Amino acid sequence: MPFNIALTGLNAANQDLNVTANNLANVSSTGFKASRAEFGDLFASTQRGVSRTAVGNGVSVSEVAQQFTQGNIETTGNNLDIAISGNGFFTLSTGGALSYTRDGQFEMDQNGNVINSQGSNLQVYPPLATGGFNTGGLQNLTLTTNESAPQATTTAKITANLPAS
Repeated sequence: MPFNIALTGLNAANQDLNVTANNLANVSSTGFKASRAEFGDLFASTQRGVSRTAVGNGVSVSEVAQQFTQGNIETTGNNLDIAISGNGFFTLSTGGALSYTRDGQFEMDQNGNVINSQGSNLQVYPPLATGGFNTGGLQNLTLTTNESAPQATTTAKITANLPAS
């Protein structure tokens, strides 16, 4: 029995090291949320219930809990990179299935849709012409670009205040 109890401790410590290794391996991953191993007691029991003199049967990892703490926000050179300060997730759509992420690295595809690196579409509530948003349903965020031939400026108006000296 004591060997089994010690073995449960070693197994739990091994799982904790695996969780820590995963956290370290993803320390540079954008939007990554660290995890924490949470431990629980294995109580001794019999068919008649728990004995007053019984000792525990060891320890186990009861849960690997994701940590939702705020990460660092860094400026990038991409105008479509977005960060969330505080609570929240970006909603993505892949083939009609919704998923959620905190990774705000986006780009634009050939159709003007804002997508992530896996090609999932960023979902938004569409704006109303009168202001506000239509919260009835999500849709792909599509950016339109109006390109025209370059043209020289013909007039300019400047309002300025120059110093007296």
